[in-house]
Amino acid sequence: TSYTSCSATGQYGQGGGMYLYESTATLIDLAAQDNHAYGVPSDIFNSGGSSFTCATSCTVGQYGDCQDEAYTSDASYKCYVNCGGCHDCPAGTSNNEVGSTTNSSCQACPTGFASTSSGATSCTSCEAGRFATDDGPDYIVVTKATDCSACPAGSHQPTATSVYCAPCDAGKSSNGTAGAAACTTCPAGTASSTGSATCTPCAPGYHQPAQGSDTCIPCAAGYFTGAGATECQPCSAGTVSATGAAACTLCDAGKSSAAASDACAMCP
Repeated sequence: TSYTSCSATGQYGQGGGMYLYESTATLIDLAAQDNHAYGVPSDIFNSGGSSFTCATSCTVGQYGDCQDEAYTSDASYKCYVNCGGCHDCPAGTSNNEVGSTTNSSCQACPTGFASTSSGATSCTSCEAGRFATDDGPDYIVVTKATDCSACPAGSHQPTATSVYCAPCDAGKSSNGTAGAAACTTCPAGTASSTGSATCTPCAPGYHQPAQGSDTCIPCAAGYFTGAGATECQPCSAGTVSATGAAACTLCDAGKSSAAASDACAMCP
């Protein structure tokens, strides 16, 4: 039997407010005036062969603000009474039970899980590319997380239920986006350092023939190239260049050079 906001008088000389005899009862939103939580007679007297549960009318995701504990004849039965209105469990916690009597029923989200708003019935697993956080600036092991934040650009997280993001290795990037589950290898003609959001094209005069590099290589003397090059081009005859040149320079009048030269020579 369920009793809601009920009241009763003592029986059989036991005093108190409620007498239970060979029954099973759920007592919802029970109020006890001048309750005897610390003495006799009992607020609830169990004659034996009975069982009861005290609860509130609060739904999942909520708890009752119960202020008092009724005195019962059986110490194994806890009964909270005089509960106020129902309150939503705060963000970062959840409660999947109805009738909760205290805020201890709001369970902290475990590591790697979050509830972003109050009144949650369950916590959500943070997906790959995200990390559980309380919106603080640092990576820490967070319970009661209130958000699954996207990994910042230049970092990644390949697994779910994580509390941190790892920087992309040198030679890789997150392609300029946040929330990466994996970093992408930089193509030839580009390079990146650790934690880079993007791969940077090699500067004029530099090249990189391989993928996944952290540096670009200067063109040898007698060669040149523009930006983002995978190889350097030889200077044509009559022009020269120094190491790392973006362009070749014409020889002065009266001088000449072979292709791919770094210096001009006097004409014979």
